[in-house]
Amino acid sequence: MLLSGLNIRIKSIQTGQININATTNTASINAVDLDNSLLFHLGQATTSNYYSSGLSYVKLDNSTTVRATRKYDDATTYVRYAVVEFYPHTFKSIQRGLITSWVAETGTYTISAVDTTKSILMHLGQISGVDAQPDAHAQLATIELSDSETITGTLGDYLTAPPTVSFQIAEVF
Repeated sequence: MLLSGLNIRIKSIQTGQININATTNTASINAVDLDNSLLFHLGQATTSNYYSSGLSYVKLDNSTTVRATRKYDDATTYVRYAVVEFYPHTFKSIQRGLITSWVAETGTYTISAVDTTKSILMHLGQISGVDAQPDAHAQLATIELSDSETITGTLGDYLTAPPTVSFQIAEVF
């Protein structure tokens, strides 16, 4: 997709950090238009000795709230995020969701149809489904737009319980 001819203008950028001491926490932001805003997971750190305790995902609860979630509450996890709001008519659609339904190493999520040549899929983090700390790395997921209506997640190994993966997909005109 050639971007040189697009007139994309950013209206606002808000960044922040959410400290999670339980399993979820939120941050308030200035109101944004959800149809014109993208959320970015900028990474995480944890005080825990366990890998899976630091895994997290972010999502927009509404136009003024960013939520960060993790599975365990044994330490503090620090999650960085950015919300970028664009002026209207940048995106044809923005869809967000959580992949929670898995069969073996594959998870899927059905979206409204998009033009696959004009859409970008973004991974917004994930939490592990397993309690066995040494095996949590096997549940790191990749995601792809497998057709115009399906987001597919792929795991290294299924183990005993599925992860939760947050995503958003933006389609331009």
